[in-house]
Amino acid sequence: AVPSKILSGVKKEIVTKFPEMKGVRPTVVRRKVPPDVKLIDLIARIDGELGGQLAGMKTVGHIREIYCASFEKTMETERGTTLKKIVRVTFDREGHILKLVSSK
Repeated sequence: AVPSKILSGVKKEIVTKFPEMKGVRPTVVRRKVPPDVKLIDLIARIDGELGGQLAGMKTVGHIREIYCASFEKTMETERGTTLKKIVRVTFDREGHILKLVSSK
């Protein structure tokens, strides 16, 4: 589960950018992401020292946990039709936002 302090910080940032999402409880999914071995190898070719530092991350033990939170709200447009607004945010265990996507 996501630490509540981290989730609170992410929710605060979402509400700052999307005020209409205030009070919406997100659906949160945890994912495990293996290291990108090809990227680590590319970095090693460009910068041998940094590549050496990252080489240890190629092991299975360095799987990262990330979270995807989806905020959904049905809103009424100026024309009276309904519109489903979705904001999806991907973040890590430290609360760093990796990706943020929203519907129109």
